[in-house]
Amino acid sequence: MKLFYTHSDLDGISNILVAKYYLREELNDFEIIIINYSDMETNSVDYEKLSKAEEVIFTDFCPDEKMIDVIETNNIPTKVFDHHDSAIQMIDEIKERKSIENIEFFFDDTICGTEIFYNYCKENYKEVYNLVLNQIVFLTDTYDMWRDDSEHFSNAVDFNRLLFKYMNYNSEGIDKYMPFLDRMMKKIETNDALEYTKEELEKIEYDKKIETGIVISANKSIRKRIDSKGKKFGILLLDKKISLVAHRILSKHTDLTYLIIINTYNPDELKMSIRSLKSSNFDCRQIKGFEGHVNASGYKVKDFKAIKRLSYALWTGKLKYLDYKEWELLNHFGIFGNYHNIF
Repeated sequence: MKLFYTHSDLDGISNILVAKYYLREELNDFEIIIINYSDMETNSVDYEKLSKAEEVIFTDFCPDEKMIDVIETNNIPTKVFDHHDSAIQMIDEIKERKSIENIEFFFDDTICGTEIFYNYCKENYKEVYNLVLNQIVFLTDTYDMWRDDSEHFSNAVDFNRLLFKYMNYNSEGIDKYMPFLDRMMKKIETNDALEYTKEELEKIEYDKKIETGIVISANKSIRKRIDSKGKKFGILLLDKKISLVAHRILSKHTDLTYLIIINTYNPDELKMSIRSLKSSNFDCRQIKGFEGHVNASGYKVKDFKAIKRLSYALWTGKLKYLDYKEWELLNHFGIFGNYHNIF
């Protein structure tokens, strides 16, 4: 049994398209596992299955310490293709473990995970250059690396819209993404350029209307603050379309340097992220506890109750801002009343 782990966003799913094109029949030997970063925090990873793998590939995702332990113990040949800053720490840790010699890291924080894997496949597999796949990789990189200063950014956003419009929300795992994957593979195999059907264009336009409604509501509810360095930022409660709504809000509210977003999709497992525009030159990762990309980072925490307390404190103003250095004071906040009902 071989395992192919990848993330659940556009960057992760586009890696499957690259694998389908270059690995071909070889991919049939792999079980594709779609993973979220929170899976490790909630102990949802099947470590037993990992321990029995003959070979493992990770794309747009870096294994955590426990997964590394399993790989080391069972001497599993592993390749990791990632671009997140969290991978740097893991690479350093693996170097210290001189007993691990079967893990290959392919890391580049200037491009998306798909492009890293794509470049590897081009060098190691003999397949004819495919224009459509190259366009898909380009759009994925433009979106995932949030190159909002690119003339192709709106096209990249539309490509991301299609991923979510062609998900099968009644299924789980790889089956959830098969409608999108099948549609894109058909374009890769038969088209000489990435073009959308009438149905696909209609779905994109419909999605834009939904997004506009969310933006209108967000403009009314945004709360503005000033942090310890005098930078103005906003706080929003959102349950969907985090990145796109944040981009439009920041584009309109030019007085804001960044946005702190409380993701309320699952009230029992709140998430927090920070967004900024490339033009702001604000690195979201400088807020302690946040990891990811320069303009889009998420808070890494295992205690959802603590996140709920922190979110309430920020939203209500009991906590004015997140500190740049020593702000992880979750145990100092206590319980601020009935914080659950605002979400």
